[in-house]
Amino acid sequence: LLQPFGVIRAHEHKRHLSGAAADPRYRAVVEASESFRSFNPEQHRHARADLERLTAIDPGFAIGFAYLAAIYFRDYQYAYSAGSNDPAMLDRALEVGRRAIELKPESARAYQILFGVLFARHEVAAAFAAGDKAIALNPYDTTLLSDYGGRLVMTGEIKRGMEMLRRANEFGTVRPAWHHFYMFLGSYLSGDLINTVHEATQITAADYPLGLMARALAANMVGDREGAIAEIGKLKSL
Repeated sequence: LLQPFGVIRAHEHKRHLSGAAADPRYRAVVEASESFRSFNPEQHRHARADLERLTAIDPGFAIGFAYLAAIYFRDYQYAYSAGSNDPAMLDRALEVGRRAIELKPESARAYQILFGVLFARHEVAAAFAAGDKAIALNPYDTTLLSDYGGRLVMTGEIKRGMEMLRRANEFGTVRPAWHHFYMFLGSYLSGDLINTVHEATQITAADYPLGLMARALAANMVGDREGAIAEIGKLKSL
């Protein structure tokens, strides 16, 4: 129910983004979370502006700082704003991510976001330590398990990472684009042609760069050169 495409998430999205939200802080968190799913640059920038404004007003807004760290991380990763892929953006992400944990040390989500920021900074041991802490705080969060499993795949621990990703697969039928990318990557690195192609075709987000890359590689694997070139063309246009 609480997963990215679950009933509660859908209800909260409709109630807070389509109508008048009672608490602007909660609305900002819901919108930031939705921007992670949509990969919509405009929604990302709007969520960033709201979170920056609200954390300035309320310095105790712990989850706001955590999601702002994720926003800065994605700004660096996907260059949604001019100059935002500067490594200094990761310094800002680390600063506000740590602030979130200082305010709420029992927050699994804050540790998960810190996990991502540290990984992007190539502080791999520290990143997985933060991921371990997040799982210890909430071992039932399948989004967290997917994130952890995917990063295991990225560091070469393909078998262990895929096992965690498959565990997360057991809950729900629709999963976010980045989960399918991790499954694609593990399959690709394992030489599993069938699942490589399958996972690539499950990534339908038009603005997700890694999804376009996955579809290009999958097309190339099956000898569809024109399809691969078309996906690379879309990637360049982003």
